[in-house]
Amino acid sequence: MKLGIVGLPNVGKSSVINKLTKSSKTKIGAKAGVTRQQQSVRINPKLDLLDTPGIIPTRQDDQLQATKLAFVSSVSENAYSPEPVAKALLEMLAE
Repeated sequence: MKLGIVGLPNVGKSSVINKLTKSSKTKIGAKAGVTRQQQSVRINPKLDLLDTPGIIPTRQDDQLQATKLAFVSSVSENAYSPEPVAKALLEMLAE
């Protein structure tokens, strides 16, 4: 059986696979975009996990959601200005 691991960028998909295999079969990093293509990893003789790149909706209608994605480096740093995002994070943490 092959099971795909799918989600937003930088949420730990590859890290979960590494924990399950007790190895470093998939590359991981602090920034989004480390996984660039699908990679199949054998968990046991009956199960393979498919590590996939993160998926972000092409259009962000909800600005708060888009800002939260920037907080966790799930979007490219080229897509936003870091100062307003940092300010928004500090304001949210202060609440």
